[in-house]
Amino acid sequence: MCYLFSYLTCRELVARRWPTKVAWLRSRIGEMDGWSRVLYFISLRLSPLCPAWFLNLAAPMTPLTLGQFVTGTLIGCMPSSLLTVQVGAALSALGPSADGDGGDGALRRPGLGSLA
Repeated sequence: MCYLFSYLTCRELVARRWPTKVAWLRSRIGEMDGWSRVLYFISLRLSPLCPAWFLNLAAPMTPLTLGQFVTGTLIGCMPSSLLTVQVGAALSALGPSADGDGGDGALRRPGLGSLA
């Protein structure tokens, strides 16, 4: 959905606002083929250095196809989503303690919170 929305409405705006970044991404993805593009896009998704919103907006202006974009996005976003769900489940399982301070749960919460 994001790929198609950006393709239909935002191409000119993104190209004017970030021309060097779009050109860099286009050249990097353009020198790869097929599966290498997907793996590179997955690595960009996993890296905190390249913002996801920029990848969503700039992907239609690269040689990346819609199928490659969807595959890279699903695989690249899955680890952080699973970690968030696991931390949330662990925090909800701790629940409120009887004395209000948490006992040993008070020691686990900062560690789980730092993972999130």
